[in-house]
Amino acid sequence: MKKHIIISRVREYVGRHWFKLILLLLIVIACFRKDLNFSLSLNSANKNKKVEQKKNSTETQTPATLQKEASEGTPLQESGQALSILGTFLGTQKKTDEFPEIDEPTKMAFMRRFIQVAVAERKKYGVPSSLILANALRQSFAGKREITLQGNNHFALPCTFDWTGNTVKIGDDCYRKYENAWLSFRDHSIFITSGKFAELRSLNTTDYKGWAKGLQKLGYPGGGDHLAEDLIDIIEKYQLHTLDSM
Repeated sequence: MKKHIIISRVREYVGRHWFKLILLLLIVIACFRKDLNFSLSLNSANKNKKVEQKKNSTETQTPATLQKEASEGTPLQESGQALSILGTFLGTQKKTDEFPEIDEPTKMAFMRRFIQVAVAERKKYGVPSSLILANALRQSFAGKREITLQGNNHFALPCTFDWTGNTVKIGDDCYRKYENAWLSFRDHSIFITSGKFAELRSLNTTDYKGWAKGLQKLGYPGGGDHLAEDLIDIIEKYQLHTLDSM
């Protein structure tokens, strides 16, 4: 009985004040949507701010500071650290890209990983560090090429009659296979300073343009007609030539 009385009174109240109740409901919904939109806007603003801060941090670094960081940390040939480096300096960023399918963070992370290796190879074999790093980036697609993933081959060096090491077959082509990335860099240094490439050893270690043109002229395997242009563009875009005097 008591329950029926309560229900009856509720119905009576709603019947008298239905307009006020609907208005109140609309106000509550409007406030909820406003708070939700504000929260989403705030989160978006914070996210954009963090991205902008990261971008600014990236653009202020140079190969010199990267080399210093590398020497104080884990050897780069073994490091998979993410990086914020080698942005496009002096406002020279291009809309077109040597490797449009590879994003900038991936390419920069690849270069940072092998800076120390490139510098060490220059000191031992006289090959410009900039050329080594640029050729590795170009030939391996920033470490994403199949021959690099399967065989640690960062320079697309093919099997030759005098190669006695391991090999990997990609399609119809045979490539050299290495136990680690460092061996690939070392073999590349030997490859482009001996045999038909031996004459390049007469070039200065800072003459990256001469080395790039020489590799194309002497027929670097799979280099193509734009090898020199591509290497020079990469070196100058990221100012890798500053590594040649470190």
